[in-house]
Amino acid sequence: DNDVVTFTYTLNERLSDINVLMEDSLLIKENFQCLVARNNAMQQMVKVIATAEADLRLKYKGRTSGKVATVTITNAELSDTENFIFTPEKAAQKLVDNCVNIEKKKIPIDNLNGSHTTDEFWEDNTLVYVITFKKGISIQAFEQNKSNIHTQMGMALASQTAAQSFIEAMISINKSICYRIKVENSEEKVDITFSPSELRTILARMGKIK
Repeated sequence: DNDVVTFTYTLNERLSDINVLMEDSLLIKENFQCLVARNNAMQQMVKVIATAEADLRLKYKGRTSGKVATVTITNAELSDTENFIFTPEKAAQKLVDNCVNIEKKKIPIDNLNGSHTTDEFWEDNTLVYVITFKKGISIQAFEQNKSNIHTQMGMALASQTAAQSFIEAMISINKSICYRIKVENSEEKVDITFSPSELRTILARMGKIK
């Protein structure tokens, strides 16, 4: 379009919900700003578009549904580089906040192992995911096998390459992740927690950082 640069992305709807982006275009803009903050080439591209006095349109199309979510970033916004290009710290916090907000809209989430993610919230500097099993599961069995479960969950996290940016952001803002295992209609719980240093080890397993 005249005076509008358009970027079109295909969204893998097995990993992301196009409906969430359609309902909240600010998420599209802020996620793009997080991407720009981590990429010098993208920062230069934004400056070129701003200098050309053009707007920027971001378009996401669902690979399966064909649904489209768009947002237009004005030239005035692009030109205000001090506010548009996030600092690394702000980008990390925004990425985490947006991921949490998107995930909370999906709750309850079927984990396909007899459990559901039933809540997600911050507890001091720890992001807590509540994993709830149906009645009949022994919470004591989780407590007795806590070390093995921690190892297995760490390996599972390391295999989720789609979570790389999120884990990097959590490390950057020095936050932990906790999986709080519970059984329906019981107050008993077992916490499986990964500190920032443990998250860094998980990324090392991914081969992404040393």
